[in-house]
Amino acid sequence: MPQERGAARKLGSGIGLAAGAGGQSAWLVGADSGEPGEQEVQEVDLRGAPETTWLALPPGWRLIRGVSDGLLLSSDTGWQVWDPSRRRTVRLQREARVVAAATDRLAWVSDDAEPATLHVTKLAGGDTTEIR
Repeated sequence: MPQERGAARKLGSGIGLAAGAGGQSAWLVGADSGEPGEQEVQEVDLRGAPETTWLALPPGWRLIRGVSDGLLLSSDTGWQVWDPSRRRTVRLQREARVVAAATDRLAWVSDDAEPATLHVTKLAGGDTTEIR
């Protein structure tokens, strides 16, 4: 039997939306922060009520999703986990591209490895498994 779903609802205004870490919130991506290369984001609950104020991400970084340690961000140079409450980087990987992400782990490939190796990193603790 198919599961019934509730009606769609507006969570807020912006140009994008990303999953929150715990499944009970989402992150809105604002239209323009006023600075070139900067994104602003705001966490809202599933009714659309703000959980945070609008926060400017580090310049050049884009939101992928909420994760256990903060926000997973990507750029042309790699990925990072950024703590929005302290506005600091928790974990950084240069010369890498995110392939997939969940709340507690992410899969990524290094830009400079031949042949490409898939890395799966547990965000809590940073343990990484390589798959060749």
